[in-house]
Amino acid sequence: MTTVVYIGGWMRSGTTLMAEMLGDQPDVLNAGELSGFWPAVLRDDLCSCGCPLSECALWGRLLREFVAGGTRVSTAREMAELSRSLFRMRDWPLLMAAGKTGEWPAGPKWRRYVEVTSEVIAEAMAITGTKVLVDSSKVPSWLAFHRLAPARDDVVLVHLVRDPRGVAASAARTYESQPDSSRMGAPLNASPMRSAWDWSWANVATRRARSWCRDYELVLFEDLMTDPERTLARLCQVVGIEFDGATVKADALIRQRSAHVPVGNPRRFDGGKRTLAIDDRWRTELTRRDVVLVNILTCPARSWLRLKGGVMKRG
Repeated sequence: MTTVVYIGGWMRSGTTLMAEMLGDQPDVLNAGELSGFWPAVLRDDLCSCGCPLSECALWGRLLREFVAGGTRVSTAREMAELSRSLFRMRDWPLLMAAGKTGEWPAGPKWRRYVEVTSEVIAEAMAITGTKVLVDSSKVPSWLAFHRLAPARDDVVLVHLVRDPRGVAASAARTYESQPDSSRMGAPLNASPMRSAWDWSWANVATRRARSWCRDYELVLFEDLMTDPERTLARLCQVVGIEFDGATVKADALIRQRSAHVPVGNPRRFDGGKRTLAIDDRWRTELTRRDVVLVNILTCPARSWLRLKGGVMKRG
């Protein structure tokens, strides 16, 4: 049985960094944001190793073996269309109901998608010889896939929560989508009001989904930055894997091995040592009015999550 570590929460909350930290531990495969895997295959995006997915030593080999007869593009297109139609947030009530019963809704599309995607993931685990899969897709709707996929019912939900003021400021920034592209990734274009709303519903929905999982662990982004060793060691204990203390120090993530992350935040291309520090640029990037607005609008969700002082401390 494969253990799945699902990193849930909302965008710009440090999920890519968390996935890298866990992915550097023994017997762990960091697959990035698996919810976007098939669209990335269709576009032939770059893997974090620097190669197009069709040429990647892991994913290229897997896709060539799995999708025989030159049908990679047609299969990827089919799966990409299914992923967009089956895991929409507006279908969250249906997915919640399915998650509680452990049964997929009737229909060949659901079965087709889960069978193909599950087999690809299983092959990736077999090739790498890993036992734990890390998925940083974030949104609770995609968590339903892991809850309902066959033979993968051992799910640990790591709920990563970042100060909503930091999320609001980050949501307005633009990042490169691929290191070899002149295009800039589109920002979320979220006003502080919209960002506060998205932060609230996503974190409340993620908390509600904890009943689907074997274990649930709430992690504050600020704790991860200020005390990474203790935070990561605690997570490894919850997941049931060995903690490699050489991968993280007081203020830095030290990459120990190469990774093959097929899709996710462009920061997955950053290799070597990475400095760990709280990003408090919101103090200069947000107006005082924006800060007050975000604090007020996220107050009910923070209270329900039992957080206080922004999310700097747990209640």
